[in-house]
Amino acid sequence: MNYKDNDLTMTEDATPVSFKQKPWFFWFIIVAALGFIGFGVFAVSTIFKYHRLDQYGYTTNPTSRGVVIADVDPGGPAAGKLQKGDSILAINGDARFSRITQLSWQSSFLKGSSHSLKIERQGIEQDVSISNEQYAASPAVLNLRLKRTIAYFPRYLACVIVALLIGLFKPGDKLARLGAFAFLMIAHQAITFTIIPIMGMFSQAENLAAYFFILIQGAIWFGPIAYHSSYRFQDGIPKGRFWTILQWLLYFSGAVMFLNRFVITTAAQSISAIQFRSDYYGAERIFGQINNWYWIVCLVSISAVLVRNNHVVRQPDQRRRVRMVLYGSMIPVLPQTAIAVIARISAAAGYESFANSAVIETLRLASAMAMILVPISWGYAILNRQVYDIQVVIRRSVQYLLARNALRLFLALPIIAVLYVVVTKSDRSLRELLIYLLYDKPAYLVLIIAAGIGLIFRNRIQEWIDRRFFREAYQQDKILRELSEEVRKLDSMSGMARLVSQKVEEALHPEHLYMFYLEEDKRDLSLGYSTGGTGRELRIPEEYELLRVMEHQRRSLDFPLPARAKLPQQELDWLASMGTSLIVPMNGSDHRLTGLLLLGPKKSEAPYSGSDRQLLDSLADQIAIVYENVRLKERVARDRRIQHEVLSRVEQRKINLLKECPKCDRCYDSSEKICPDDQTELQLSLPVERTVEGRYKLNKLIGRGGMGAVYEASDLRLNRGVAVKILGSSFFGNQEAQRRFQREAQASARLNHPNVVRVYDYGALSTEGAYLVMELLKGVTLGERLRTVIYLEPDAAADLFDQILSAMEAAHEAGIIHRDLKPDNIFILEDQESSEAATANEKAKPVVKILDFGIAKITQIETSSETTSHSITTPGTVLGTFGYMSPEQLTGGDVDQRSDIFSLGVIVIKTLTGRRPFSGKTFQELITTMMSRPFHLPGSSVEMKCLDAVLQKCLAVEKDKRFDSVAEMRKELIPAIRFCLGSTGGSSGHLESDLAITKRYDTSEDPGN
Repeated sequence: MNYKDNDLTMTEDATPVSFKQKPWFFWFIIVAALGFIGFGVFAVSTIFKYHRLDQYGYTTNPTSRGVVIADVDPGGPAAGKLQKGDSILAINGDARFSRITQLSWQSSFLKGSSHSLKIERQGIEQDVSISNEQYAASPAVLNLRLKRTIAYFPRYLACVIVALLIGLFKPGDKLARLGAFAFLMIAHQAITFTIIPIMGMFSQAENLAAYFFILIQGAIWFGPIAYHSSYRFQDGIPKGRFWTILQWLLYFSGAVMFLNRFVITTAAQSISAIQFRSDYYGAERIFGQINNWYWIVCLVSISAVLVRNNHVVRQPDQRRRVRMVLYGSMIPVLPQTAIAVIARISAAAGYESFANSAVIETLRLASAMAMILVPISWGYAILNRQVYDIQVVIRRSVQYLLARNALRLFLALPIIAVLYVVVTKSDRSLRELLIYLLYDKPAYLVLIIAAGIGLIFRNRIQEWIDRRFFREAYQQDKILRELSEEVRKLDSMSGMARLVSQKVEEALHPEHLYMFYLEEDKRDLSLGYSTGGTGRELRIPEEYELLRVMEHQRRSLDFPLPARAKLPQQELDWLASMGTSLIVPMNGSDHRLTGLLLLGPKKSEAPYSGSDRQLLDSLADQIAIVYENVRLKERVARDRRIQHEVLSRVEQRKINLLKECPKCDRCYDSSEKICPDDQTELQLSLPVERTVEGRYKLNKLIGRGGMGAVYEASDLRLNRGVAVKILGSSFFGNQEAQRRFQREAQASARLNHPNVVRVYDYGALSTEGAYLVMELLKGVTLGERLRTVIYLEPDAAADLFDQILSAMEAAHEAGIIHRDLKPDNIFILEDQESSEAATANEKAKPVVKILDFGIAKITQIETSSETTSHSITTPGTVLGTFGYMSPEQLTGGDVDQRSDIFSLGVIVIKTLTGRRPFSGKTFQELITTMMSRPFHLPGSSVEMKCLDAVLQKCLAVEKDKRFDSVAEMRKELIPAIRFCLGSTGGSSGHLESDLAITKRYDTSEDPGN
């Protein structure tokens, strides 16, 4: 990993680091985490083993006059024998025990079924005998142990997890390592505190295991390490002499305290432990007092240095991280420090009973539970690439707290507790139960009332909290919510864009904003509005994978995108160049993508919050609806205008408009209302006459496409069947569409070839439309045939392509480049017509016709060597069918006859194998496949190698490496295909096993066919 601007922001390396190159801390943290987890398992197992048991029934405290009884369990063996405050003079006659604290270390020396204590009570010495046998712990002891486990065990887990994550993701960051060490020390302290109450009952082996772990003394080292980590949290924080001296003083104090605890802990395991502890009692007591204040000094120092850092840091991102750590640490640390100070002062003033009271213990456990916020806040600040401001986090937390389901849960828990009390104390009267709940369990009723009030008034409470404490965020939300309502009322895209830009700028303060809309009749997105100063020529092509990702996502995404998005590097670079920080999709009513909002980073450098994204998603959906409505109104208005103009001419001339039967596709005069064949009501389809230009009578619809419709018609002058192609009504008045119709007529007229569809006539309609009259063909396209049979045998394919190449050879000689060759533009006549077209001496073969020269490029061949190209498209425009276009067509480059050769090569492979040679569902995938994965026919036979070599000269990425002409291609390709035939005329065994692909191929990826 690397770190941007020397902060703790995690970014991806350009190249992954192998495990052998990982820093030493990476491996250290794994081993340490495994060790801590292992001891955690040990702690849990011992807790389950001993949590219901207790021993001796009393605890001790060191005082200036020796060891005294601190507490007596009313249900234990010491009840009625010992009293709080009794001074211990000897145990089993050994006076040294009067100066040894920590009963847990005495267990290994108290043998037998009981031990005797010599005590002094009010100046009177007494001898009592206490059982050594373990007994069932009292409910009070069980409750205290449960509270300690709940308070400390989650903190232990959180600290180990955060330390492990820091070590795994930032092993090379020295400052992050300090944080990981600090969390390991907190984890050590927490897990040790959970087992202290039961350590007196450990076996010798369990004591030994605990001994080695306790030697770490995390409670001591946590202070200086946590201070050091807080002080040097980030490289941008300046040092201070006072704070540096304080750092080393804490380390020195910690080392002294550690040495003391190490000596005591180690001595406790030796044979001379009793004598050593007795002799060391005075020093141990002094160190105990120092330790109490050492802990407080550490907490105060950590709090102070965090406050100091918050004041000296200026860089916004660093400031957010420091504030996150400051608040995440201060919220639990300050109460814990205050409680510790109160307890120490009370004890020093002689109020030890209050210092050790249940109230102080409960507050201490509550503050200990809150300490889990420390690893969570630190881990968030260290590991996250972007950090929200603490106010955003707090506000979001309050919103979750006031969420309906959360309040229901808070309401249900105390109700369940009350029901439990009612069931377990069913022998009591209702009055007794109420008194018990009011005086002994008032917290249950308070929680029920609080949760109930919160559930009823949660919206008002949340709004009041926002207005009172989060005014800026409240205003932002208000602006964006009002904007969503205002957008619904707009009917102008330009007005909406200006309003959205103004309000989003006012609410979120992005550096720039781009609004992209879906272009009319295209899938590209064009720039509709920008605050970044970019020209209006900016477009997002429909081939961009970004559009598919965002359409599927349906919600906003931060940029850089997550790894699962898998966008091509070109698109990632483009988004980065736009200064993108947030991408918001506009989803229409059909959940299709209609646009994108690209927002730059906030001027405050704060990341976009979840609330920001939620409101922007809602706003984008409203924009999409307005966009659809505006486009629909524009389209309806345009159609009405065209229809009005057309119908006005129709009414003036009393034209016999064309009507169609939507069921059988037959054509009728405008006077007819019902189809006589199927009794279906007739409909007006195109605003054209039933008899076009008084000559071509339309009889039946053959097919309808994006540009228009094709009808079977009768040529009334020549008394023959023809096909009439009429421009779609949406293109009436569209000069470009009419020019393409004209271009198709001109291209076909220049050709007089049996394998090119003949065009008889072309003309413009008085209604600003256009028509094209062609020979009437009956049969199927090659695309339809392949969708049925998947592939063709080599002999049939050779016959078809011999005619196809002959036609294209003639077209190229006439200076015509088709540019849209595909199976659906190759027509195979029915057998009857094929037989009629065949000579009497040859076997009847299917006749092929090349269709659709609508986007052909016509090159005027002069008598000189110069060639002039005529094209109705602008340079850089991509024309053709996806999957069959050459690389230069895909990239908007110059095309010539070699571009058609590439398309023909693709069709050959599709015909012989049932699939295209280059896979890809997007522009990027397809062009990448072409460039990096050349296609080769399967098999190693001579026939396959021969055919493959020919096809390589068709499919070469570089035009210069392809055949120079279709004539050359035909000369080599047809014999190569026929070479795959055996002597009997059938497919050879090599071809059958190597090439002929059956219907097991999935053709779903081939939209173009």
